[in-house]
Amino acid sequence: MKNILFIVLFLFSYQEINPQSAQIKNFLDDLIKDQKDLSSYLHNEALKKANRLEINYEGIENKFLISYDIDETVKDKVKKGELSYKILFEKLEDGFTKATFKVNENNYSKDFFFKDDKLVTPSSFFIRNWEEKESKYFRIFLSDAVLFNDYSKQQLDNYVDVMLDLLNMPSSEKKLIEKEKINYILCKDADEIEKVSGFNTRGIYILAYDEIITTYNCHFHEISHLLINFRLKNLPLYTLPFLQEGFATAIGGRGGLGRNVLFDIGYFLQKSKFIPFNSIITKAEFFSEDASLTYPVAALYNLFLMEELGIESYLDLYLTYSGDADYVTNLTLDSIKLSPMEKFYTYLHNYKPQGGIELDVNEKFNIIVEAKAGTVMESDNYYLMKIRSNLLLKTVTPLPNYKSKKFDEVFPGIEYSGYKYLIKADSREVNIYNLYTNILIASYSAGFSLENKEVSKEVGYFIFYVRKEVFDEEMKQLVISDI
Repeated sequence: MKNILFIVLFLFSYQEINPQSAQIKNFLDDLIKDQKDLSSYLHNEALKKANRLEINYEGIENKFLISYDIDETVKDKVKKGELSYKILFEKLEDGFTKATFKVNENNYSKDFFFKDDKLVTPSSFFIRNWEEKESKYFRIFLSDAVLFNDYSKQQLDNYVDVMLDLLNMPSSEKKLIEKEKINYILCKDADEIEKVSGFNTRGIYILAYDEIITTYNCHFHEISHLLINFRLKNLPLYTLPFLQEGFATAIGGRGGLGRNVLFDIGYFLQKSKFIPFNSIITKAEFFSEDASLTYPVAALYNLFLMEELGIESYLDLYLTYSGDADYVTNLTLDSIKLSPMEKFYTYLHNYKPQGGIELDVNEKFNIIVEAKAGTVMESDNYYLMKIRSNLLLKTVTPLPNYKSKKFDEVFPGIEYSGYKYLIKADSREVNIYNLYTNILIASYSAGFSLENKEVSKEVGYFIFYVRKEVFDEEMKQLVISDI
């Protein structure tokens, strides 16, 4: 048999089966007892990975167990004799072993992975044969190389360069992260990321080992979480979500959604008073609403805070509302001191839409392209576009050996042919995607507009205006087509 499954029942008595079983049993016994230092059970390579960026969390002795520990309530009940457990061993390929801690009285279980009878990162088993690429700041692991490209790799590095400058990162720290790298694990779909990370998610920053596990080519949001922790270096494990998620969204957007698109949604939610920012500041309030609404609001407010305070004072504020789980959970609205509300309202009054798409522009335009697929005209700052429902834009030299997941999602069964941009329009929305990164980079939605104005249509073509900076290239350098 390829895998040999052998199950041994451990309660508080133990019959040794082999030295490896004994080592794993000792680890789990010490884990349940909350022994302070468990690093002797950790594989040397995993220990190096956990410590390479020198990020530490206050009061956390075993960083490598963050999110991979046994639930504290389960530990307490096991120690009191209220719960019993068993350990299921599964021998895996290439010298790996999976040990599953399973409680007998309920469905709780936790998987741990070992190699040479030492604890290793859960991802290390699954990605051991994946293709690996390296960039200035990243070590990138690919489940399916055709889903990634060099453009995305460069965008990841560019983003880190911008973030390091924004955070006033010391030169020594810039050199450290360039040397040690961010591990970026790109999974092909939701099923695979759950298997690799152990979490049902589309993307996650693994604090234990400073790695990003994601289904997105450029998951700037999760990278933002890592980099602010890298800047602060020694910090509490928990931060007020309004600040933590607000920062990551303000700088990096969310998975598949550009930050400028989200700012406009946040602006609408403030001006319409649908979700006032001060109604979601506490942890409980923040998680009481859908993330598709709270994240844009928090993003806009955190952008305001960074511009109002400057980055150093903003980081001080970020740390002020960071602490242990109880501290963050028990923060009340009265105890959280942010900038005066009047300053934010002034900021909103002066806010200019950042989504990149407008419906009315008073400039002089000249025709660039006029074809069945659509017409494109330009002024000094905008492109006027007339399209049916979909318009695809391709560079003269498309990326080879790449397949866009967003294209497949929108056009199932149709072959992807190197398109870089997808523009979709109807009477209520216009969306522009960069298919090389699969990110929504520009958007207009009547539903998130105070005027609720629909997109104009003439003779079967929707008409709208796009700011030139939305695209990397001049429109003259792109080839247009439709589907």
